[in-house]
Amino acid sequence: MNFIRLLSTTCLFLTKRTRMLALMTVREKVAFFLLKEARGQKSQKIVLPRSRQEIADSFGIQKYSLKRVLAEMEKEGILMVDGREITILKPEELK
Repeated sequence: MNFIRLLSTTCLFLTKRTRMLALMTVREKVAFFLLKEARGQKSQKIVLPRSRQEIADSFGIQKYSLKRVLAEMEKEGILMVDGREITILKPEELK
């Protein structure tokens, strides 16, 4: 049972990772990440746990693409970015 549980957990992780890398747009990846961090930090005001370069690398995108999407979301009034601190103003827009 432990072996099956371990395989199931690994399979679930890999499925989610593949879906995120292959099927989501850059904007969807960023939105998913921000919502996940907000849930984890239990706040609409989140502090990025890693550098933008590390986050972009985990998404399989360029750092400038990440910065561009964050800037677009900020211009649309969805977020407010202040260095490593991001405040989600309209969480419903990220879903």
